[in-house]
Amino acid sequence: MMKKTALLKKSLFGAIAAFFTVISASASYNSYGIPDSAEIRKNLIENWFEAPVDMVRTKDNEIYKNAVNQSFQVSFQEQDNYLLVLVIPASQIEVEYQKDQIKESRLEQVYSPGAAGSWILFRNGQTGQPEKLQWYFNADSQVYLEFTAAANKTFADLIVYNNYIVKHTPVGVPFQRLYTSSFQEIQNWTNKSIPWYKVQVIPGQYRELLQTAYTVRKYLPKIQILDKGYYNEDGVLCNRSNDKPYILLNEDLEPYSAEKAGILQVDSAGFIKWIADGLIFPYTGSYTTADSLYNPTVEYNPLGKTGIKNQQYDIAFSLNWTRNLALQAWNVRNRKQVKYEDSGIDVNYNHFTKVSPYIKDTGYKVQLLKSILYIQAVIEPGYAYFGAIKEYSVTKPEEFVFNNQVVFFPYFDDNGHFDCLVFEAGQEMTLDGFISKYRNSFVNLVRIKTSEDFYPLENF
Repeated sequence: MMKKTALLKKSLFGAIAAFFTVISASASYNSYGIPDSAEIRKNLIENWFEAPVDMVRTKDNEIYKNAVNQSFQVSFQEQDNYLLVLVIPASQIEVEYQKDQIKESRLEQVYSPGAAGSWILFRNGQTGQPEKLQWYFNADSQVYLEFTAAANKTFADLIVYNNYIVKHTPVGVPFQRLYTSSFQEIQNWTNKSIPWYKVQVIPGQYRELLQTAYTVRKYLPKIQILDKGYYNEDGVLCNRSNDKPYILLNEDLEPYSAEKAGILQVDSAGFIKWIADGLIFPYTGSYTTADSLYNPTVEYNPLGKTGIKNQQYDIAFSLNWTRNLALQAWNVRNRKQVKYEDSGIDVNYNHFTKVSPYIKDTGYKVQLLKSILYIQAVIEPGYAYFGAIKEYSVTKPEEFVFNNQVVFFPYFDDNGHFDCLVFEAGQEMTLDGFISKYRNSFVNLVRIKTSEDFYPLENF
């Protein structure tokens, strides 16, 4: 896979993302929802796409408009051994500035490589021959199509955050045909070879998910970490080491009540249970019992090394805990009683090529998480995901165990940009931060449907 290009590193799109809100142009869009430059590109072949590279290097930027009055900038850039010809649609950004100690804003028009509708031709910097083409069609610039020219054939890749959904699939048209094709034509030509449904973002489907996530966030200041702490079916703080009420001692070693202290005390397992209970309570009027959460969901050979180790230490603890919580939520929501193996709650798709696939009872490499959650947010809007983290043991660094758990809330905002709220043990972190923290680990995902009817235990 090609490394992230210098073009995207330097693009205004990337530089302003942290500071400005991107506002979609108001002109008409094609059926997929992106600005289309097909009719403009018909007039660029001789002077841009096929002109000698030395001639292209002397050209100034040019502005064109399509039939629905959308503006596109045509320009070139040098990158590694390539000469890039860029056809980029106009975007409007809201710029905030200070004037007389008053914050104001104004709209500015920019041309940001990587914005939806961007079309970028890569020509050999020496010979001028076309070698590849990148076509951006979503609000996130790390989701795009790449076409390559090879031996009079054209091949397509679909890339999501550096991972290939499709790689080197044939497209039955000459590469030069892409110079003048519309994006709708591209879809028509590849509707059987590219799974477009995995990347076709439809905003506005994430209200329940965000309401659940924002409610969790609201309670975070009230949550304190307590080793093996969780709340049982009656809302009583218990100790997971014996599943009996927790005896809390103050600095004078005198018992005190967490309820009176106005806090919730949990560990990472208790935190995930608290979220699941908030989704289950509207259906049952009660919370989950802890004994049901230890039910094994994976079988080990009792005579094998892993089986013997599991008898000494519950190496699949968080795997069983998250699966059983998601199973109970599934059962009460669907008014059924199915076993874990019949529920389909595990996320076990192999979305990508050229990478290690889903591993049964282990999950995915953490580096795949952003790509996976992006696709899951598209195909299963409104679902959160409990993650059981398989990491190296603290006591035996050469061995993996399932100790901790996390919850992901992936969604798309109203502009179609991907984001994901991440909570672990009562703390919020970014998805990139989580991936960095657990970069050598695996995570097994189970789905749990969010709801506006989310009533977590308050306990104060």
